[in-house]
Amino acid sequence: MSFRIKQQGYTLIELMIAMAIGLILVAAVITLYVSMSGSNIDYLKSVRLNHELRSSMALIVRDIRRAGHNQDAATESIAASSINPFSNSAASTVQATVLTVAGTSTVNQSITFSYDNDDDANIDTYGYRLNVVSGVGTIQYCADDTTTTGAACSSWQALTDSDLIDIDSLEFTQGTTSVAGGVFTIRQVMITMTGKLISDTDFTRTISEVVKIRNDHSPNWSM
Repeated sequence: MSFRIKQQGYTLIELMIAMAIGLILVAAVITLYVSMSGSNIDYLKSVRLNHELRSSMALIVRDIRRAGHNQDAATESIAASSINPFSNSAASTVQATVLTVAGTSTVNQSITFSYDNDDDANIDTYGYRLNVVSGVGTIQYCADDTTTTGAACSSWQALTDSDLIDIDSLEFTQGTTSVAGGVFTIRQVMITMTGKLISDTDFTRTISEVVKIRNDHSPNWSM
């Protein structure tokens, strides 16, 4: 007696269908991977831009907050005629740019101020501005350690990297509030900056910060 062995397997059509399904699954996985990679790249770009803007903002805020610091404040507070050379704008022997916002637009606006940075009783002048060269904006700063007569900012240096980010606008809005019947004047500055990545101009961000000047004004400072 002879037995015929029946062979079983997949037909050509079944194999082609399986291959088609496999290719569809592979294509879906590849598409998902590309999408996730793109999202990660976008996220890293956003983080990088935010980090650069926040770092610059933190430096500016910390600096402006110190405007008017006077090493000899304790001595002058009990003097008959007290003058804070870092917050006075009237006398010719003191800093001429106490806390001044110059310019009317976000492109040419700047802020200058003064305080005693190294406790040597000399007026140290500081400032920030937006400088645009070939369509790319850069935040610049100045730091001039001068004499008791004070001096305007002259040595400007780049704070942001023009190869990395483009600062579209930098705006300073100064506000004052009188308290205690005008005995003191509280000062604050709102800073608003907008920047974008050089490598991808689609990534633009605007951040704002309000700075309260720690050294309030007083009429005794011969303003």
